Amino acid sequence: MVYKLFSIAFLVLTPLFSYILVTFFNLKRFGILFTDLSFPLFALEIALVAMQSLTLDVFFYYLICLSLLALILSITFLKRYHAFSYRRFLKFFWRSGFILTAIFYVIELILVFTIGRKKNVSFTANVFLVFRCCSSHQNFSRFGSFGGPDDTSSF
Repeated sequence: MVYKLFSIAFLVLTPLFSYILVTFFNLKRFGILFTDLSFPLFALEIALVAMQSLTLDVFFYYLICLSLLALILSITFLKRYHAFSYRRFLKFFWRSGFILTAIFYVIELILVFTIGRKKNVSFTANVFLVFRCCSSHQNFSRFGSFGGPDDTSSF
């Protein structure tokens, strides 16, 4: 339950912490905004919250979304400007990556509060159950949680 409270607090405290750092150290003179500091912190928090509260690993889905964002931005810049500037790409990717990360973190919070952590059931165990049922051509209702009808142990 505590991790759920921390995950909600991270949603507000991370941008606030980044804003305080930017104003305290006067980082705007270097062109650094609070979003530039919040982006890697939110990415770290996505991994931490998923590790503590979800059985499925959503960090890989987040990395796939960032990769797709990079591909889309690259294609868009090449079509629009007929040239590719790393400086422009990295700045735009970093700022748009913050928006994607913030949205993904909110989606992860929704998953935490709706799905949560299932006790005694892991993603690997569910994959094993599906593989076992599909390979033996039997239905799911015959089995218990992980093994045969009388098997109640967990992995």
